[in-house]
This record gives sequence, C-alpha cells and structure tokens, in this order.
Amino acid sequence: MNLLNTFILGTCLTLQFIVSVPARAETSLINSSFSIQVPKSEPGTEYILNIDYKVDCEIAIKNKPHTITGSVGLPGRSLRFDLFDSKNTTEVLLGRFTEPSSLKITIDADAMAQTAGCRLAIFEPKVTPALVLPKNKEGSRAGMISRLALAHSPFLVVRPDQHSNRFTDIPLEVVYHVEFLDQDQIRLIYTVFFSDEDSKTSTADTEGQMARYGRRTDIEWIYSVNVRLDGSVVQGSASFQGGEFVTGLTQGGIDIGHSKNYFSNKMLEGTDHPILFNAALNNTFKDEPADASRVQSDLVGHHLVPRIKVSCPDAREIVMFNNPWMFKVSDYELASEGKLSQESSEYLFASIQGRLNNTKFLTGVTGKMLFSDDQRAVFSGDGKGFIDRLGEDMWQSKSYTAIPVGKEELQELKAMRVNASFQWETQAVGLDLIASWASVEMKTSPTFFSLVDVAEGRTFRVDPITPRECKMNSEGQFESCSWIPF
Repeated sequence: MNLLNTFILGTCLTLQFIVSVPARAETSLINSSFSIQVPKSEPGTEYILNIDYKVDCEIAIKNKPHTITGSVGLPGRSLRFDLFDSKNTTEVLLGRFTEPSSLKITIDADAMAQTAGCRLAIFEPKVTPALVLPKNKEGSRAGMISRLALAHSPFLVVRPDQHSNRFTDIPLEVVYHVEFLDQDQIRLIYTVFFSDEDSKTSTADTEGQMARYGRRTDIEWIYSVNVRLDGSVVQGSASFQGGEFVTGLTQGGIDIGHSKNYFSNKMLEGTDHPILFNAALNNTFKDEPADASRVQSDLVGHHLVPRIKVSCPDAREIVMFNNPWMFKVSDYELASEGKLSQESSEYLFASIQGRLNNTKFLTGVTGKMLFSDDQRAVFSGDGKGFIDRLGEDMWQSKSYTAIPVGKEELQELKAMRVNASFQWETQAVGLDLIASWASVEMKTSPTFFSLVDVAEGRTFRVDPITPRECKMNSEGQFESCSWIPF
C-alpha cells in the first residue's frame, strides 16, 4: 500500500490518507489491514469515516456481486462497509471516542474472489468529526434536526447467516422522516434500505414486490424515538420494528408479521445510538440477540449515516429513484440468487399519488399497459402481485408500480411510435364480490419513467416517459393515459 499523506487540518481534526491501487492490481496488494489514530471526541461530536473509491468489475458478469467488502475494527464491534461499482462514495458512523483510539481498516480479499472479477482501483478514506448535539438553540431548525438524526441513528447487527454470506440483504442506506409533535419535540423514524429480502425466494415473489412497490429491495422502518430539540429523549418513547419469519412451514416460509415493540435494551456506550439485531429473513429486528451467548463485545454490523430526509408526501421509494445505483446493486444480488426475472431497465415505472379504498389484505389494483397494435396487455409485476396500499409506513399517499414492457417498447413509448394506454384493473383475492369495493382515488395523473444504463452499464439514470394525454373522469378522478404516434 502507498500511504501518501496523513495530516491534521487546524481544529477540524481531519485525518486523511490515500491508498492508490492499480486497476489490475493483484489481490495480494490489498490483502492486508492498516490503522490510523483518531483523537478523543470533542463534546457533542462523533466521528465519521468517509471513503471515496472506485471499484472496477466485469460488466458482462451479471450473476455475481459487483461489490468489494471491508470493515473497520473498533473496541467492542466491527463496522462493515460495502464498495459498489455503481457508486463511488460511502460513509460509516464511527461514533464517539472517549480517548484517542486506533482504527483498523480491512479490505476483505477472500470475499473478493466471489465477485464479478472486481478490483479496487481507488481507495481514499478520511475521518471527520460531526456535530451531533446542539450546544444551544442557535442555528436553523433543520440543522438541529439533522444533527439529532445523526445522534440517534441505529447500529444494526447482522443476522447469523450474514457472517458466512457477506453479499446478501446488504443495508444500502438509512434514511429518516420527522413528525412534529409540538414546538420543541419531534419524532424521528429511521428506515433501512436492504439490497434484497431473503424471505422472498422466487421470481414470483420479487415480481410481486415490483407490482406493489416498484422495486425488489426491502425497505423496513427500524427505529423510532421522540426527541426534544435540546437533544433529550422522551422517556419510554423509543420503539423498533419486530416480527418473525418462520422457515419450513411452506416453500420458503411464512411471514408472521411486523410489529411495533418498545425498545428497552442497550445503546452504544456513551451515545444515544440503539443496538438492534437483524433477526429474521424478512429483515425485522430485535433489541437483543437471539443467541444469549452473544455479547456486546462480539458485535458485527452496519452503522450507516442518515443523510437523507424523506418529506411528505413522498413515498420511501423516492430515495431509490434519486439514487438509482441501488437498483443496480439489487439486480446483481437477485441474479446471483436466481430470483431476477428481468433487469430493472426492462420496466415502465409509474408514480401514483392518491388513496386506495377497501384494498388492504383482500383486494388491490394492478397497473395495466394495453398495446392496441395487437391488443397485448402487460400487468404491473407481470401479474404476480397487486397494489393494496400507498405510502406504507409513512404518509399513506404515494407509491410506485412497475410494468415489464421491455426495452424496445420503452423506446417506442418515449418516441411516441406505438399506440398504448395505462389504466387500472381491480384484482381480487378469493372473493370476486370484494373486488367491486376496491377503488383508486387519484386527483392527479401518474408520472412515468424508466431506468437507463449509463456509465458503461455500471449504474442507471432515471428517464421520463411522458404520455401524449391523460384523461380524468367526470368526477375529476384519473382514468387513463395514452401514447399515440404523431
């Protein structure tokens, strides 16, 4: 390794070092660990590890991970990080240091052998302090909230199976949204984006996700807490999402459900960061390890930095469409596990805003593209699922769905070279009578777009696909959108 420089800039306590590895480097060049020293944290601050990097993988290999993995060794825990060829930066929340400490950073060369020929071309980490608690109420309200979001973000311990399988259900992002309770009190709710959900074992399962949500990742709220703007926690307000997934009862297993549980266990020492454990294949959580023999000194997990705030009325999925690299990571994982029916670039995505009536659990609706040239109908999620709610776990007003029309049809739609229309079709489960009760209330038309390969196929770009016209009925409700050739 070539350690170019280590320096401290003034009072910012910025430690920077750059490790440059040739694009065709032998694994042995990065098959080692190295350390840097971190000063004691100033009051109200914690440290973040920022990494700029470049990963080169074989683009033609699509059934293996395009990811290089690593970890940061700290007293009592090991923090994982993931370097994807579809992006070039990442962050790890290191936490608070009560005394000067040494960080041990390791690149996992053994796991690299399981990837799509991935090589680490650039690796430029630096450690920077971040203010997590306001010293007073000066400054913007938004600034105080972002600091509080950092201060209370959860440390997520991996599932037991993720010790042996480093590339499954990877936490990609943690985001937060805010509920204002009164002038000086807010509720922070954190949500984690996983690259997949291992409880979904077939293409039918993952297509159902595309129908319902317009994505195949798993998105789960993890932790909620009421906080005063001075940084103090409202006693008894902390909760997390529990649940169970029981394997072996059916093919794949049974999702027992998701529940809100009050948090009553440990924080990382000297901080307000809750320790939560990924406890099931459907990515639900516990506040204590399932195995009582596991102790806090043996924790391996992820501590992502919550930079993204989701605001009303956006759905959680807006984060993915603003960061389409997440679709690429998910596609590679599903392909490696035999659960990818089509790449995400084959779908027409629709953003819908409104309300679904009488649909939860019993009935739902599907988006349908009708191509009038041959009367071919294509349903969202390839007909493997339906929309039965909007804006789950957030604002209950907006969602996405995805229709696998294919890349050629997407190009035709964008260029207005094909007759096609988008409309809703009610879908029932078991009781046709109930289907007549389901309805979609939409005062605005959907918007449509696709994901297009860019950067030599390493990531996606969101491209709008605008219909020629959209019709509303006599009651002002959305009826259909049409693409008509010039």
